[in-house]
Amino acid sequence: MATLQPHPAATSKTTTTTSQLLNRAPTIASYALQDPARPEIELAQVRHRIRLISAWGIDDDAIIAPGSRVLELGCGQGTATTVLAEAVGPAGHVDAVDPGAPDYGAPFTLAEAQGGGGGGSVN
Repeated sequence: MATLQPHPAATSKTTTTTSQLLNRAPTIASYALQDPARPEIELAQVRHRIRLISAWGIDDDAIIAPGSRVLELGCGQGTATTVLAEAVGPAGHVDAVDPGAPDYGAPFTLAEAQGGGGGGSVN
């Protein structure tokens, strides 16, 4: 039986972008906080998205950096979008598109999620 091996990008060193994003995870999570009584849920999701971006290899400082332009296809409710927006900063730009119907999704539909975040603080 074959042994599963991690993708090389998943075992590479942590980039500056990943480290900076992980340090800012509470701020990023606060952008879409749906339940102020349970901030740890949103924080865990943001940290997971940061690690996905790192594993995909697009956190390389030469690929996504402040001022970059990013097109995210299939953005869903936008959890990865907020991470990408934080990575490119105010000088960058993220276009996020999802072909799903506005009534698709749970516990929040795409229309509800894309209509604005809940706001609040995450520590």
